[in-house]
Amino acid sequence: MPSWLLNDPSMKVRSTYPPFLKAVDNYFSELIPLVAGLQYSRGGPIIAFQIENEYGAYEQDKKYLEALKDSLLKYGVEELMLTADPAEHLEKGSLPGVLPTATFNTISRGDLAFKNIAALSPEWPLVTMEFWPGWYDVWGSKHNTMKDEEMEAVLSFILKSGSSVNFYMFHGGTNFGFMNGAYYPSYVATVTSYDYDAPVNEQGEANTKFTKIIETLFKNVPESVSSTLPPIPPARPVEKYGTLEIEKYLLLDDMVKRMKAIYGIEAVPMEFLGQVNNGGGQGYGFILYRTEITKGGKLKFSDTVRDRAVVLLNGTEIATFNLNKKDMVVAIKGPNKPQNKTTYVLDVLVENMGRLNSMGYYNGTKVPFESQRKGITSTVYLDKAVLIDWDHYPLEFRKPFLTSMLSSGDWSPYKDVVGTPGMFYTRLTVTKHPPCDTFIDMKGWKKGVVFVNGFNLGRYWEIGPQRTLYLPGPLLRTGNNEILIFELHGSKPTITFKDKPQLDL
Repeated sequence: MPSWLLNDPSMKVRSTYPPFLKAVDNYFSELIPLVAGLQYSRGGPIIAFQIENEYGAYEQDKKYLEALKDSLLKYGVEELMLTADPAEHLEKGSLPGVLPTATFNTISRGDLAFKNIAALSPEWPLVTMEFWPGWYDVWGSKHNTMKDEEMEAVLSFILKSGSSVNFYMFHGGTNFGFMNGAYYPSYVATVTSYDYDAPVNEQGEANTKFTKIIETLFKNVPESVSSTLPPIPPARPVEKYGTLEIEKYLLLDDMVKRMKAIYGIEAVPMEFLGQVNNGGGQGYGFILYRTEITKGGKLKFSDTVRDRAVVLLNGTEIATFNLNKKDMVVAIKGPNKPQNKTTYVLDVLVENMGRLNSMGYYNGTKVPFESQRKGITSTVYLDKAVLIDWDHYPLEFRKPFLTSMLSSGDWSPYKDVVGTPGMFYTRLTVTKHPPCDTFIDMKGWKKGVVFVNGFNLGRYWEIGPQRTLYLPGPLLRTGNNEILIFELHGSKPTITFKDKPQLDL
C-alpha cells in the first residue's frame, strides 16, 4: 500500500472513498497503457487481469470491486478478469462475470474452494491462483517449511481436479529495505528473508522441491506432451568472506545533528509529516521524537505506539515496548541529570516494522488498512500533564542520508556501545571479479538494519528465526565496500560473512 495515502486523515483504503478510487484510477491510467499492447488479443502473453486479492477476507463491497473493474476496462483491458480468495470468502470477494479463483495449501481447503467455485457457477474453469508450497516467517516464531511429499500430494490433487495452478511463491527472494510487511491475527512483522521454503530458494537455487514439481507435472500430463526440459542452471558461486572488525561508530545524537527537525506541538504519526516526500509524509524506516522535560514521573502513551519504541533519556535507553503491549507506561526516576542543566532530553525512537499485507487485527479487534499509521499515534503524558513541543526526525535511511552520515566528523573509533542506538562502520575488500553472493551473519548483534554501499539489505533481530542476511554479489564491487549497521541496543566488534544462510535459530 502506498504510504502517502495515509497522509489523508479521512482515507478509507480498499473502498469507494472517492480520493482512494481517484488514486487507483490515476495509477491505472499510467499502468494499463504500458501493458495493453501485450494482451493475448493483441498477440502478447497477458491472458488475464486480477481485479483484487483476497478482498472477500477483508470486506464485501461489490460497488468497490465494480469500480476497479470499470477503471480497468476504461484504460484498455480486454482479457479475462478474475478475483482470488480463500474457500470461505470466495462469494464475498467475487463479481458476476468475473472468474473466481482459489488460494490454499491443503487438499481439504482446495476441495472446499473448488466446490464453492462450482456453486457460484458450474461453467467456470478451476484455477488455483495461489498454491502455497511454503510460507513466510515472522520475527519470534519458527522457520516455516512444507515437506516435499506434502507439497506433491496437494499439487497432484490440483492437477487431477482439472485446475490450472500458479505457485505462490515459486521463488520468494528477499524483502530488501523496509518492505517486509506484517501479518495478523496479532501484529507480527515478517522477516527480511522471503525464502518461503519455495522451489527456488532465496539466492536463486533450485532445490528438491523444484525437482518434485517437475516429476509431479509429468505424471499428470498427457503422454503426448514432451518430457524434455532445459537443464537447471548451475548455482551461483557463494563466497565465505570471513570476519570483519567494526572500525568506528556514530551515536544517534550525532546522526540527528545533521538533520533539520520538524516541529509540532504534539507528536504526530510519520505519515502526517507534510514536509517530507513532497507532502506525502514519511513512508518507512524510523522516526525519532524529541522533547525536553524538567522532572521525572510516569511517562504514558494514551494509545499504542506503532510498532516498536525505544525510550531514551539523555541518550540512554530506559524502556522498550511494542505495539502489542497493553500498558505503555514507563517510570522516569530522575536519571543522570547533566551538570548545570535544568532539563532532560526525552527521545522516543519508533520503528515502523512493516504494514499489514492482509486483513489485520490488533488485540482481537479488526483494523482497516488505513489505521496503520506509524509512530506515536496518540497523546503522550508525563503524569497528568500532556507533553508538548516535539521535534520530529524522519529516518528513512535513503542513500543521500547515508552519504551525509559517512561525511560526518563525529565518528569515533569503535568501542562496545550499549544502551543507545548508533551507526557502525566497516569495510569489506573484495578481490574477485565479479564479486560473489554471500550471507552476513549477525550473531551477537541485537536489532537493526544493514546497508551495503548505500543499499538497504534489510533488518536483523536476535529473536530470530532469521540470523543471516542475503547479500547478492551484484551489490558488491571489486575493491572496498562500505558496510553500515544501524543498531538499536548493543553492538558486537565483528560481523562474519558466510557461504550458507541460517534462517532458523
